[in-house]
Amino acid sequence: MSVTSHLQRFMSAKDRIRCIRMMKAAGFAYVRTSALQYENANMVSGMNLNAILDEGIGLVVMVSSNDGFMRIPMADWRKYVSKIVKWAPSGAVWQCLNEPNTLLFSGMAPDADVALEYFMQAREIILDRYPDAFIIAPGLTNESRDDKWKISARTFLRVWIQHGAAPSAWALHYYHNRPDKPKDLALLKANIAYLEKIGGGKPVYLTETGAYDPMNAMRWYGMLKAGELGGVKEVAWYAMDHHKGYELIDDKFKPSALYAKMSEDAES
Repeated sequence: MSVTSHLQRFMSAKDRIRCIRMMKAAGFAYVRTSALQYENANMVSGMNLNAILDEGIGLVVMVSSNDGFMRIPMADWRKYVSKIVKWAPSGAVWQCLNEPNTLLFSGMAPDADVALEYFMQAREIILDRYPDAFIIAPGLTNESRDDKWKISARTFLRVWIQHGAAPSAWALHYYHNRPDKPKDLALLKANIAYLEKIGGGKPVYLTETGAYDPMNAMRWYGMLKAGELGGVKEVAWYAMDHHKGYELIDDKFKPSALYAKMSEDAES
């Protein structure tokens, strides 16, 4: 099992290194970072990411905009991606777009065709610099509804596959046992089955996930170990830096019972 956690920006380098070392001790294989998103990307942030690889843990760089990628003119988007491929460590894995099927991250009514164009532009630039780069996309929310606020993951996947999108791996987001979405797990498994059938043989990753209380968090971890999430190859536990609600480590680096269990398993 290879798991990934999320690292945003910490106030000090000391806290950042402490966080990375705790994740490694718990058995995480990668850190997924939003430090080079459009709004805050700079060369210093890129240089700081070398510290992740120096600790012997992998790095997943987010290529995205927290305020909505569709608001960015394509010429500016290309300039942005061209910069971060120079700033990020050469050994990074790349994730292009974050929940593009939601208004929150698309910036306007989500559109699968438009999102695909942004992805393809980013993919071209990344592969031009790193021909063997591993690119994960598009990090879709595990949604079933189609409206101006959210487009279903299946709608997005159908459009991208029909138009020949070629990520190295497909990415979905799933949160376990949300009280307002009891059918999400069945939907996730259906989406994974769909990708396994027509997704070109690419693996399916959960690049963002979590749970909403300690009981569900432990249940989620047990399901992961038992292979009950329907063919998922890699997962990300979205828990670091102001995401203490997902029951791993809080903002003061206090480990949860789940963290203790993962650390124990990592040592065995």
